[in-house]
Amino acid sequence: MIEQPRIEIIADNDWLEKFAKEYLQQLYDERLKPEWLTIPDLEEITRHERKWIMEHIINDPYVQKNGIAKKAGGNTKSKWIVDAEKIRPFLKRLFASFPHE
Repeated sequence: MIEQPRIEIIADNDWLEKFAKEYLQQLYDERLKPEWLTIPDLEEITRHERKWIMEHIINDPYVQKNGIAKKAGGNTKSKWIVDAEKIRPFLKRLFASFPHE
């Protein structure tokens, strides 16, 4: 029988712990922390219809550039979702720019 060579792996536990904590924090920040709004949620919040929301919010260059709105899935028929926390300042600025009656 051929003897297999022994491989010894030495790990820096402090580095591994730091890496794991940073990875989990990033995962939480990107996937678990954000609350996502749907188009029907935005219709209720803004009191505007889907067409208006698509034109003035979803397709806005600032919203697109900053990843505030995205497709929930990987195909073209996926629903749009909007980061609830990040959209708030945008909506405040958007509605403040409208003339008041």
